[in-house]
Amino acid sequence: MADFTQTTVNRTAVRDLATPIATVTSFNSLVESVIADNPFGCVGDTTKAGQTIAPVVRNREHYTLMSELPR
Repeated sequence: MADFTQTTVNRTAVRDLATPIATVTSFNSLVESVIADNPFGCVGDTTKAGQTIAPVVRNREHYTLMSELPR
């Protein structure tokens, strides 16, 4: 796997993928797979009100496509 490179003080990182994700559809499928299969072994939680929170959920999303590295 590629290493993460710190970019700013707001805890954002850039990762160059060895094999780019070809389409938005395949990217969405990857995200859905992580949510469904929980490959990282995340654990759920329970709120003070007793509601169960799934181990992996969509929360906030923000993606930026860079066709080449900034100079």
